[in-house]
Amino acid sequence: HHIRPNKLWLFGIRNVIHFGAQYAWFVGLTMLPLTEVFAIEFTQPLWVAVIATVFLGEKLNRYRVIALGLGFFGILTILRPGIEILQPASFIVLSAAIGFAVSVSLTKYHLREVSPLAVVFYMLAMQTPMALIPAISVWVGPSWADVPAIAIVGVTGLTSHYCLAKALSLADATVVIPLDFLRLPLIALMGFLIYGEALEIWVALGAVMVCFSNYLSVRRAR
Repeated sequence: HHIRPNKLWLFGIRNVIHFGAQYAWFVGLTMLPLTEVFAIEFTQPLWVAVIATVFLGEKLNRYRVIALGLGFFGILTILRPGIEILQPASFIVLSAAIGFAVSVSLTKYHLREVSPLAVVFYMLAMQTPMALIPAISVWVGPSWADVPAIAIVGVTGLTSHYCLAKALSLADATVVIPLDFLRLPLIALMGFLIYGEALEIWVALGAVMVCFSNYLSVRRAR
């Protein structure tokens, strides 16, 4: 009963947009340095705030504005992208960020009537064949040695999607999505703990900004 079809067409629109955004993001990875890709991708919460305020009727109070602004500034402090970020390929990644924002907003709207489990189920049911059709021509089968890593990515990816959908069912998108800024300092920390990558002072400074901005937003929304 959790995954019974409810406005299946809305699931379809959401998944086509989400799939297109993912593809644009991967294309951007082949054309731009990682720093620039992440800097542009993390404009997503700003787009979500605009869409959620205009179309979902959420209130963008000063605490949420501060959280968005300070969080994004924290991301720029960590990444410190150069002026070369402004080039034609940047618009591909920007279209991915806007696509993700539209997808999140549609999910928030749809969660008024469906369960978070349905969102994850139909994402897999619809996007798997979408990906399979173009992938067949360049398919490379994984080896058994790849299976553990693929399994970990699958489990953690599905878990994060479910948690995001569940969070959106409980709180405004303008509160939930800025928490995504935390992903970058967490990636830096994992890189340090697992791969021995250096932690620069800019990462610590940006992480403090991101954490403080979300503390303000969540404390106010509580």
